[in-house]
Amino acid sequence: MIEELVRPMLEMGITYGEILALRLIIFWNPGSIGLAPETIDIVQRASEKAIKELHNWFDAAKIEKVQTRLGNVLLLLSPISNHTQFLTDIVSTIPGFGQMPEWDIFLADLLR
Repeated sequence: MIEELVRPMLEMGITYGEILALRLIIFWNPGSIGLAPETIDIVQRASEKAIKELHNWFDAAKIEKVQTRLGNVLLLLSPISNHTQFLTDIVSTIPGFGQMPEWDIFLADLLR
């Protein structure tokens, strides 16, 4: 996680606004989960809007080499997704130990 995600974020000096934009892009990109065609259109437009807003934010902040910066920020999506899935898998194994039933219920609700 440190090599694939944290170090690149530190080296590029990622900002809070960029992290929020990445979260929006991930949220509005649910993948192929059986959405209706109308819903897919809504999700696509929302995802495109998040990327446009990030680009506008770069322009407003007078970031040089906007295309390069935007590309580098978007390249972080894959490691974020990979590590999110990894952490979800780890957390989902906790109920199997049966040591903390109240935590197990909380985690089950959280992962839904």
